[in-house]
Amino acid sequence: MGWPRFFWLGNVGQQFDLADHEAQLTWLNRKFMLRAGADERHNAKQDQRLESLETEVMRLGSVVSSLLELLVRKGAATDAEIVTTIERGLAAVQKAAGDAAAAKAAEGKKKVAGMIRRRSGPQRRG
Repeated sequence: MGWPRFFWLGNVGQQFDLADHEAQLTWLNRKFMLRAGADERHNAKQDQRLESLETEVMRLGSVVSSLLELLVRKGAATDAEIVTTIERGLAAVQKAAGDAAAAKAAEGKKKVAGMIRRRSGPQRRG
């Protein structure tokens, strides 16, 4: 509260101070809401992009799995050859990307190997 206002104007001065504080709080609230709205829009865009990327990864995983199944079915490669090739490729990625990517690559390797085992059935010898 502004003491000079209160001292000279009494209750009226106090009411002016309250009106000033209310205006300042309203301005701060609007500023905060605008910033929060911008953050929400940014987060929504990121969520949308992430969902799009996840869908694309799932689609590509399905395509790779189908191609690997075709290779095994045609006798062009065995399950063991495919798994070995994938492991070599993932090892190169792990070495290049470092430890942070290593855990994700190991998880991906397990998923791909599991998909191969589920989709190809018993291993054929060629």
